[in-house]
Amino acid sequence: MLAGALLVRARVIRPLAVACALLAAVSCTASQTPTPSATGQPATRDQARFDATLVQQRPDEGTRRIAAELTNRGSSSVTVESVALDSPGFQPLPATSKDTTFAVNQTIDLTMQYGEPRCTGSAANRAAGFTVVLADGSRLKLPLDRAGQAWLDRLHDDECALKRVTDIASLSFGADFSRVVVDGERYLHGELLVRRPADADARGTRRDTLVIDSFAGSVLLHLGAAPDAPRLPVELAPGSDVLRVPILIGSSNRCDSHALGGSTQTFLLSVYVRTPGGGEHRVIMVPDHALQVKTLALIHDICR
Repeated sequence: MLAGALLVRARVIRPLAVACALLAAVSCTASQTPTPSATGQPATRDQARFDATLVQQRPDEGTRRIAAELTNRGSSSVTVESVALDSPGFQPLPATSKDTTFAVNQTIDLTMQYGEPRCTGSAANRAAGFTVVLADGSRLKLPLDRAGQAWLDRLHDDECALKRVTDIASLSFGADFSRVVVDGERYLHGELLVRRPADADARGTRRDTLVIDSFAGSVLLHLGAAPDAPRLPVELAPGSDVLRVPILIGSSNRCDSHALGGSTQTFLLSVYVRTPGGGEHRVIMVPDHALQVKTLALIHDICR
């Protein structure tokens, strides 16, 4: 995010300062105690004021990486030594070290990770916020604004929906992808693997159905069912442990410099699934390094 501009105010020459300059022989001392902003000292707990919201940048979608977007609304600079998400809807994680100094009215995003979701109870994220530690060791509790609270609620809902999916089965790309030509276009052919967890019986989910509805790629990549795949939707049937869905990964045929140079979510691929009694959920799939190398080589060959 863009940092806010540092506001520089013109100094006002007070009559006391003028008198001191004119009467050099007279010792003049201001009666007021200098403020932290005048001395360059950092603000303390009682002087620090922040606006706080929560954001997630586009490249971080599908991860647990978020940012505390803080704006210093105090009268002097302040240094934040660490920050942590404080929400009853998520397992707490250790604070993230920062050592970041905010000028007056400056906005800075402090990135961190959030923990596992707590998916029981209602209004799980009520009264959420951030805990920040200042340079003097004091702690501040910063409540989220309405927009940040709404964003955190969406993340919580998505995480709990994903947990319902993974209680039934995990999704992964197969290990073997090879080049093929389909209708004159070059692709990588492989499999989407849908596997029940080893403790499916203990979880009581072995009889649950998981439906694969559709696929979606990214700006640069196509992801779809292969010609040898059964027609979508397909399902992991009750009692079945593994579903193998043949898939194709290829170029979206966006070979312009804007797409090739500006893509930030190239490897965030999507599988849309349905669970019993639930709606459709997006599962973000990220290929491993070996498959990423293969897809980049394919794009290079197609776009050169």
